[in-house]
Amino acid sequence: MQLVSLKGYKKIYAVDSFFDEFKKLFGKDTHTYELEKKSLLTSLDLLDQHPLLELLKMGARFERLSNEELYVIRHVSKTNPRCIFVTGDEDGNFYLLNSFLEKSRGDYEIAKDRAKGIIKKISQGGDSV
Repeated sequence: MQLVSLKGYKKIYAVDSFFDEFKKLFGKDTHTYELEKKSLLTSLDLLDQHPLLELLKMGARFERLSNEELYVIRHVSKTNPRCIFVTGDEDGNFYLLNSFLEKSRGDYEIAKDRAKGIIKKISQGGDSV
């Protein structure tokens, strides 16, 4: 598991499997995947260009998970995709960790645990978050 920089972004990195995982959320529904991918890229553009605190104040698209150093990109839609990320360095970079579909509040707990596991694996592998 490695962190990779995202082409076209100055401050955004992702776990190398992030976009494959995101695509799998939608199965064979390529139309919904394309719509949700477009929304995610819009969110990433905002994240790359604005301070996180400003984005958190702007509305429901970005949210800090309570008592965590984890944040989530939200898109309210029929499928409710969520992407967990962390900011972990003094340069203000952002690291996309995992994605999931929110069907119930319990989905967040599972995704947070996965994100923490990813951070641990990356830290042990030499990349830092």
